[in-house]
Amino acid sequence: MEYRFKADEWDALAPAERMRRCLLWAVEAQEIADKSPPKLAAAYQDIADQWAKLADEIDELAQQSERRPDVVDDFLKQGGKVEKLQATIPVSAPEVLAYLAGRGIEVKYSGASRTYVYERKRYSLSHLVQLANDHRRVENLPPFAVTI
Repeated sequence: MEYRFKADEWDALAPAERMRRCLLWAVEAQEIADKSPPKLAAAYQDIADQWAKLADEIDELAQQSERRPDVVDDFLKQGGKVEKLQATIPVSAPEVLAYLAGRGIEVKYSGASRTYVYERKRYSLSHLVQLANDHRRVENLPPFAVTI
């Protein structure tokens, strides 16, 4: 595994390689967190979470840029309609957890790592908001947006 990070080389890497490296560094930081004393473990866990989040964001951006620009035109030609998005509802993390609990989804805060546990898996707050918004979409409710 290559442990160095050179900013001037980063832009030359393909998004898939950037994402792969972020995930590898996230795994390494997680392994260190698992073996560290509590104070250091929290810091390493935060680093692992940030590398994983960056990998997710790189992947999402790469997928968006790969989409063909004529997709919208094809959609409209086939009778598709574009509707204005509903305004978001600003909520705090506890409000998201309460909303999910009301739908039988019991999520627990994992502590210093700023992650949440649901069915023995760790999730970020942004993943929980996506889950809540999936439910809200089915219920035809406006989506949540987390306030910090």
